[in-house]
Amino acid sequence: GKNTPVKKGSTTTDSLEHYIRLSYDGKFSQERQRDFSNKAYKIGLESNTDSLLYKGLYSKIERDLQHNSDSSQYYLGKLKQLALKTKKNIALGGYYYLNASYFSTINIDSSFAYYDRSKTEYLIAKDSMRAGYSLLMMTDLQRISSDYYGAETTATAALACLKNSGEESYLVAVYNYL
Repeated sequence: GKNTPVKKGSTTTDSLEHYIRLSYDGKFSQERQRDFSNKAYKIGLESNTDSLLYKGLYSKIERDLQHNSDSSQYYLGKLKQLALKTKKNIALGGYYYLNASYFSTINIDSSFAYYDRSKTEYLIAKDSMRAGYSLLMMTDLQRISSDYYGAETTATAALACLKNSGEESYLVAVYNYL
């Protein structure tokens, strides 16, 4: 696939983003939302462009995880290959983040480790909002595991990342842990 940026406003980009938006629209059934994310993935695949494939694949995996799809691990493997191919920390962070989500109900320790890796990749990519959100998810896992001191320490790190993000809901969540 080409690794060239696709201009906003192109037909392919608009179609992909349209289907991604629809896949998050609560007025549609979960099955319909999943159909939309599959359509976005197909558009990304057919675009032959890494950035669009990444967006479509990420959306598909996120939807699949919400529906406990058996294919999640298969598509996570595809996302990892793409992230490693593009050598973009933000893409690798996204892979680790979704893998952490996959493990969140299966193995808390694995989930925590993947959130930590996603945080690291996001920090390297200078995306403090996503790094802060990964830290927030780690805080939640620590709280669930009754590691209250660890949760407070991690929440403090999340606060440092999120304080200038403008994401008030994330900040409220962090303060609730402190």
